[in-house]
Amino acid sequence: MRAPSYGYVSCTTATANTVFDTSAKHVFDSDHASVVFSDNISDDITWDKSAGTFTFRDEGIYHIVANLITESNTAINTHTVTFNLNSDSAIYTGAALCPAAFDPVGHTHQRIISISAGDVLHIKAV
Repeated sequence: MRAPSYGYVSCTTATANTVFDTSAKHVFDSDHASVVFSDNISDDITWDKSAGTFTFRDEGIYHIVANLITESNTAINTHTVTFNLNSDSAIYTGAALCPAAFDPVGHTHQRIISISAGDVLHIKAV
């Protein structure tokens, strides 16, 4: 019997609230200014920190959860989160309304996904 797969990535030092603008960017990308991550990931999932993607060695059914805390630097903004497999169109899209004046909002996005061996998951926000 195969051990369960898991991946946990936590942002321990937030990036600037101006990093996410009008174009979708990978959430778990270590290239964002000032961001620091900690992680605990099983050997069958590879996190490419500089690309912000996750590659799955084994096929299976995976429960993907992104619990994000975001804020807007000006005005009320809608933050849209997408899950894409292999850079294709979104297999999940969710949104959170974030108020102005640097007031952080927590929002959770999740989907159960059928993964093939070698699939690459992109979690993006705009």
